[in-house]
Amino acid sequence: MFLSLAYRYIEQASFGDFIKDTARETFKKCGYYSVRPLKDRIKFVVLNTNLYYWNQLLGHSDDPCDQVQWLEKELQESADSQDDQVMNGSLSSPPSSEL
Repeated sequence: MFLSLAYRYIEQASFGDFIKDTARETFKKCGYYSVRPLKDRIKFVVLNTNLYYWNQLLGHSDDPCDQVQWLEKELQESADSQDDQVMNGSLSSPPSSEL
């Protein structure tokens, strides 16, 4: 389901003009990506932290979609090239039944 929503969001909305190549692949995979919109030494890293809340609730993997492994690679690449990073994540609110 996420794949089809991500695909429609990228392909049918203007977001596809912003997110390219590898970033597009990881966004379609599970909603995380990194971009360098200004072609300089700043990388924007966007995490899908909602995965962790729902996977924990369902008793699934601690690293859904290999996002932590991907993040470690992104951080190392930035450190090696001495790039700055701006990171963004989100927090999910619990289902109304848990309030």
